[in-house]
Amino acid sequence: MNRIENRTFAKIGIIVGIALFILSGCQPENRSANEAAIRFEEQLIRIPVDQIGDSIRQDHPDLVPFFSIFNEQVIRIGPDTMADYPQLLSKFLKDPMITDIYDHIRKNGMVYQKTIRETEAALAALPSVLPGSAVPKTVTFIGGFNQSFITLPGIIAIGLDNYLGDTCSLYPSLGIPAYVSKQMKPENIPPDAVRAWLSSEMATLPAGSSFLDYLVHEGILYYCTEKILPDLPSGRLFHYTAEQARWCRDNEKAMWKFLAQEELIFSTDRFTVRRFFEEAPFTKEFGQDSPGRTGAWIGYRLVSSYAKETGCSINELLRSTDYRKILSLSNYHP
Repeated sequence: MNRIENRTFAKIGIIVGIALFILSGCQPENRSANEAAIRFEEQLIRIPVDQIGDSIRQDHPDLVPFFSIFNEQVIRIGPDTMADYPQLLSKFLKDPMITDIYDHIRKNGMVYQKTIRETEAALAALPSVLPGSAVPKTVTFIGGFNQSFITLPGIIAIGLDNYLGDTCSLYPSLGIPAYVSKQMKPENIPPDAVRAWLSSEMATLPAGSSFLDYLVHEGILYYCTEKILPDLPSGRLFHYTAEQARWCRDNEKAMWKFLAQEELIFSTDRFTVRRFFEEAPFTKEFGQDSPGRTGAWIGYRLVSSYAKETGCSINELLRSTDYRKILSLSNYHP
């Protein structure tokens, strides 16, 4: 199972690869911030498998695109119009691993209810920070660890099975490394959901993008997420421990000096990019005390400096494509 595939985002459909945000959708229609989240995973259990398609079309017609993606690209059993669809869906739902996930979520129902409310509140803040934007509808689902988020016009769907908690026994059994599973806890859903939605509002990074492109692209995402969740500690924003966040602050100047001296900032080598932006227990070049994804953290600091220098809005940042200009005007000198 490719964990990078499972933690990426798309505006329409599902994509793979770190920080590759392809496909953009239509502007979502205005929605009330008070609309309750749709617990799709509960509907799959409550509604007979041979009636689920008709029920979605009748009661939640706006979920039809998500329902199609769920069937065809997440659990990959094909469209619900197939004659054997009910049997295939039933087989998925009765899989021991899937039933274990359902049991875990039921037993921790209050935790997920709280987290979903916090996520909706975070998304409801979008219009205040992004004038003219709308509040996406929140949908939750269980997809067999195949996707964390799916974003569609007016909808953000959250794969709860990728947030079962860092002590969940299912993750080690799937071979998920501890440095990844420690981040897969419900409290990380709100910032991750905001970042997923914002990423779908940004221009796509093309193949062969440079280290700088990833640096600024990720930096914009984290900076804007922080502005929408201003009370969130920066460590939690990056899934860092307090010690890891402190290490980054204490070593910011040394990290930036290393990147400049080694001439990595304009590198287009994809392996170099991966070492600084993919999930990892630490960043090899910075030693075992460092956290992973330090490239994203440096990008966040650079973009923060640029925003302070220029006074640009979040809307302007999300629509920026001249990343060299952001570097040159950032006056970033840690």
